[in-house]
Amino acid sequence: FAFRSLLLGDWGSPPDQPVLESGPVEVVCLERDDFLRDEGLLAEVFGLLVAAHYRTRPFDLRHMLDGPNVSVWLARQSGRVLGTALVVREGGIEREYLEDIFLGRRRLPGHLAAQSFSIRLGFREAPALTGDRVMRLAVHPQYRRRGIGSCLLTGLAEQARAEGCDWPGFPLWGFAGGVAGPAAG
Repeated sequence: FAFRSLLLGDWGSPPDQPVLESGPVEVVCLERDDFLRDEGLLAEVFGLLVAAHYRTRPFDLRHMLDGPNVSVWLARQSGRVLGTALVVREGGIEREYLEDIFLGRRRLPGHLAAQSFSIRLGFREAPALTGDRVMRLAVHPQYRRRGIGSCLLTGLAEQARAEGCDWPGFPLWGFAGGVAGPAAG
């Protein structure tokens, strides 16, 4: 009962059809209400996260559904979910906190990348900038190594840029939870 209620049980068998080579992969941001309307979609998306990361916990489900500034993105094709990303909008921290963050005297919750840029890269103004940090990225095992993750990241970066973000944060660097540096240009 607990595993089923928290979506930690068997998340179903992989689709038996390969990715359509000629069809486009659609990258979309879901609304939280989409999960209320379609519990199967919620189970499928969270199931991908459980299967892809051994540290996924019931708290992650709550954070996915209720977390402030958290968005859920999908890569899908012909109605099939191929991959997902949990993204957190960070930064925009008031200037009065920048010095204390830079000196390591203060850490504000929910702004891992923005504060890491300041503390670890010596970029004092970084927490005042805004960006999207990818918390989790998962691609269905059957569709890995086909560019689905790259497609998701490209879509996320384009959307962040369109919304005026100063940086996209991807889990590509090897420090502090895998944050990426400020985007060039």
